[in-house]
Amino acid sequence: TIKLNASKLHGVGVHAARDIKKGTVIGSREFAYLKGSFYRYYTWEDYKKFDPSVKKMIMQFCAGTPDGFFAPVDFDYLPAIWYMNHCCAGNIGFNAEGEFIALRRIASGEELYYDYALIEANPAFRLACTCGSKNCRRFITVNDWKDAEFFMKYLNIMHPDIRQSVKKLKNR
Repeated sequence: TIKLNASKLHGVGVHAARDIKKGTVIGSREFAYLKGSFYRYYTWEDYKKFDPSVKKMIMQFCAGTPDGFFAPVDFDYLPAIWYMNHCCAGNIGFNAEGEFIALRRIASGEELYYDYALIEANPAFRLACTCGSKNCRRFITVNDWKDAEFFMKYLNIMHPDIRQSVKKLKNR
């Protein structure tokens, strides 16, 4: 269903190998690694011990939490889905199980992308966005969900772990 190809947004990206219907499950970061036990959870204290090249890959590929992040044990074995780029007008979101799903019909050859604010919870996360969409926020941060309009528009397609965290914080 997907393939890697040159991206108009950033380097390499994930593209539809054939037409994808709205609601189709594209993949899941968790499933891709649980199946082969290729990932583990690291704390930010662990992060300090990695060499600079690994730290760079962690910041490029791994979604963080306030306490740490999930990363592959070996970055040489990243599933294609991990190369999905950010776009403020993403065509991919998350279902209740944390799987990537198509938010609309995606044509064969079209790049798949999602809004990183739908999963990112690393307090230090900040991304200068160059997606060029008409709704581009220019900077993506862990605090984007605090914007009431963003929160209401995207809550149902946020990763379930983020949904849970957001609901807990909103109920305080």
